[in-house]
Amino acid sequence: MPRLTLQRYRDVAGHGLASEVRDELLRRSLDLYLRLRRSLGAEMRDPEATLRRFVTFAEGEGASVITNRSGVALAHSRGEHLPGDAARGS
Repeated sequence: MPRLTLQRYRDVAGHGLASEVRDELLRRSLDLYLRLRRSLGAEMRDPEATLRRFVTFAEGEGASVITNRSGVALAHSRGEHLPGDAARGS
């Protein structure tokens, strides 16, 4: 399997495979992050479930990267109120 990189994503973006490659890139990035944290001794069972839901949400939104904005959008989609919402009129 060819190595999945951002350049590979850009190469196929115009060929109908962009969303599949983007989603795979997000999932692989999450897997790498979880392996790294576990190798440093972190227990990631509960955070893993939350992060996987987050990646699924981001994929559904068409995100190619994870941003604070996508995190806030997920929280709001679940009816959660965040610090500062009242000040922003949200």
